[in-house]
Amino acid sequence: MKTNLFNYDLPSGLIAQHPPERRELARMMVLHRDTGKVEHRKISDIVDYLREPDVLVVNNTKVIPARIFGHKTSGGKVELLLLEEIDSNVWNVLLKASRRPKIGDTLTLCSGKASAVMLRDGEKGEAVLSIHSDRPLMEILDEEGLPPCLPTLPEKSRPPSRLPKTKTDTRPSSPKLPVPPPHPPPACTLPRNFSRSLKKRASPKPNSPFMSG
Repeated sequence: MKTNLFNYDLPSGLIAQHPPERRELARMMVLHRDTGKVEHRKISDIVDYLREPDVLVVNNTKVIPARIFGHKTSGGKVELLLLEEIDSNVWNVLLKASRRPKIGDTLTLCSGKASAVMLRDGEKGEAVLSIHSDRPLMEILDEEGLPPCLPTLPEKSRPPSRLPKTKTDTRPSSPKLPVPPPHPPPACTLPRNFSRSLKKRASPKPNSPFMSG
């Protein structure tokens, strides 16, 4: 299998630059696997397609604001994306700089609230850093970090400000992609009698358009 089989045309004008203010108005594409029909709806319409015994899985993953900035002792700027804490205070990161720091070099991060030492340089921009701070790192990330951005977003469209203040979660989680809020907005909240209403509206067709096989 060749990777070019996964290439497809994606006009830049169709790439969302910002999430909608009301999350329930986010667009949803529905593919009916029995007919191939495609519908364009809103996520709040999802209840129209759920039937017994469908299962709705809610992703409540919290993405940490893992994109941080700093500088080398020479003054050169650095940008980091924290990928994984592989040991206590030791992080695998993606490091971007005009000139790569050397092993043993010290970096000043997050407006001086944290510092890092280069432990190992890797391939494709990866590096291993020892990161230290006087306060929990997650608190500092909430103050100084930015969410990771998809490469399809132009720099001018990327979030210019910090994330909204949230309760600090000290457990590291995936920084790679932003995800929706952990709770569905009011318009998407399922009613208490949802199971019974599904039975009344159940379609004679056994297949749900969301089930892929």
